[in-house]
Amino acid sequence: MIGAAAALLVAAAAAFPQGAPPPDAARPTSPDAARPASPEAAKAQEIWFDDATESSGLGAFVQVNGDPAKNHITGTNGGGLALFDGDGDGDLDVFFVSGSRLGGMPKGEAASNRLFRNLGGGRFEDATEAAGLDSHGAFGQGCAVADVDGDGRLDLFVANIGRNCLYLQTTAGRFTECAEAWGVAGGGWNSGAAFFDYDRDGDLDLYVSRYITLEPGAIEHGPTHLPMSEWKGQKVFKGPHELTPAPDSLYRNDGRGKFTEVTQEAGMAGAVPSFGFEPITLDFDDDGDVDLFVANDSMANFLWRNDGDGKFTDVALMAGVAYNPNGRPQSNMGVAAEDFDDDGRTDLFITTFSDDAKTLFKNGGKESFTDVSLRSGLGGAEVFRALSWGTSLFDVDNDGDLDLFVANGHTYPQADLVGGGYAYGQKNFLFVQASPGRFKNVSEAAGPAFQVKLPSRGSAVGDVDDDGDLDIVVNHLDAKPTLLRNDSAKHGHWVSVLVRGQGMNRSAIGARVTLVAADRRRFREIRSSGSFLSHEDLRAHFGLGDATKADRIEVRWPDGSVEVVEAPPVDRTIVVEQGKGRVEK
Repeated sequence: MIGAAAALLVAAAAAFPQGAPPPDAARPTSPDAARPASPEAAKAQEIWFDDATESSGLGAFVQVNGDPAKNHITGTNGGGLALFDGDGDGDLDVFFVSGSRLGGMPKGEAASNRLFRNLGGGRFEDATEAAGLDSHGAFGQGCAVADVDGDGRLDLFVANIGRNCLYLQTTAGRFTECAEAWGVAGGGWNSGAAFFDYDRDGDLDLYVSRYITLEPGAIEHGPTHLPMSEWKGQKVFKGPHELTPAPDSLYRNDGRGKFTEVTQEAGMAGAVPSFGFEPITLDFDDDGDVDLFVANDSMANFLWRNDGDGKFTDVALMAGVAYNPNGRPQSNMGVAAEDFDDDGRTDLFITTFSDDAKTLFKNGGKESFTDVSLRSGLGGAEVFRALSWGTSLFDVDNDGDLDLFVANGHTYPQADLVGGGYAYGQKNFLFVQASPGRFKNVSEAAGPAFQVKLPSRGSAVGDVDDDGDLDIVVNHLDAKPTLLRNDSAKHGHWVSVLVRGQGMNRSAIGARVTLVAADRRRFREIRSSGSFLSHEDLRAHFGLGDATKADRIEVRWPDGSVEVVEAPPVDRTIVVEQGKGRVEK
């Protein structure tokens, strides 16, 4: 017998041909429903997020991804998003990646990526067409942001099922697409991307992860058949482990407007083609050059150690991050890379499919990681059952410790039919680091916005409203996004650092920013992508707790040089420019 949840899903799909659920189906029905009952109750909430989607204007976007019935795997991974300054005015704009359908959208329907310009005061306006970012016809997946051509303006790469797009910001707020001319148009099913200067020649190179090898003509004309499988007694689309994976690509930037694929020359061509999702840069061995971790679905992860001679070695197996502790590959989706325990080494948190642990790998040094998920409080039946995608390690309350956000949602609409706590739309998770190295799930107390059940995918963290705390934006499958505005009552002091490099890498991708305050050293690495197919605020944000001053900021630039800014002011964003120290914005 079909349950009520399944009946609602079928009715929603019929009423909304692009797969978007009714706006009131899974959200609070009024702005008041997303707030405590009284101002006194609000003040009592140490951690609190409001759903500011509609009031901000971001609710005008609806993500589209594949057939609403989800009869083919191309319709389920969804898309990422980017929080970046897309017009040079100093605040964060929001770019959402939308998909399409194999063979194109049906007549009368449309789908496009959208850019929303930050107007200040918590409001955004759709600036897609004015910015030149209209993407009708493209089947978007992931994105990465960096200043690729060294002109001081941020550029945007979008990985597509089909031809990729590279948008160069030629004037403030205006982009020109040039992937073909620059040599990164690619093809096939591209999923994620990361810019980084792997050869330390001063310009940014590009890594593109790929997912599945599609049958010839499927992108242009649609699939000739719909391969199906079975999951918990339900007929569902065939998953990746029954299909053919696609190889990733590394592109080298010549510094003159052209990329060349160098996967083989860099020592990466020998890797087993895998179902690639999120590539994220990090210096896991702290040797000054940038390494790369790739979360792979249903196969071993990659940990590409940069050997410093233009070549890489995959050390994931020896380092302990290729598989889970039982030697089994996980369905890895998104990844966060931060030093959660303040021991000076970059750790990894990886999201996974349902009925699996969400894995926290502690970096023990000497190219060795240990799974500390359970001892860190990240176990439990609800977490194990969830199917997780985007994720961020960030300081939600500015107390100086990193907390954790996880975006959840199933791949199969049929999850609503199987019972046992499985569901297509799922609640997202918020964990705070209640004691050093130990997390506590506070989702139930963080506001009604965390009780909403949607098929979430990409997510990104940043200070969207420039009030000193970090907000969360989530892209959902076939639905409006969510802006989770951080309105927590209790906050510590903070410092946010925007770094500007020299030469071609003006966005300073690969720099390491270290804050020294109250006898603690904490660092953030500047990267072009992360979470799940997304890009987060480039500003390095540090909570200070009760400390009213910071001692200094140390910046290790991508070229290895180190710059120190003494006693930076707190409760504000400062700009550090390579060779000049602290400068005015």
